Amino acid sequence: MLVALLQSVEKLVLKIGVTNLKNNIMKGVPHFKKDGTIFHGTTHKDAKGKLMSGKTHTKRSVYVYHINELPKKSLMKAYKQAKLLK
Repeated sequence: MLVALLQSVEKLVLKIGVTNLKNNIMKGVPHFKKDGTIFHGTTHKDAKGKLMSGKTHTKRSVYVYHINELPKKSLMKAYKQAKLLK
């Protein structure tokens, strides 16, 4: 199962033109909320460098993640939203 998930991540990376996941080149990669919901919108980084929603920080800002940073329980939802699984 883990191998299949990793292969799916590689497909996503290749699909959007990012060729070096190991070096953490993540420009152009979709962002997801912690529950696996795809996030479309602007982002900013907090004081510690973690990615958050919105152009600037507000009380409604939430952390957003790259698909390889999501908790395992959120991966299936994220894969479906990224159209990697049917």
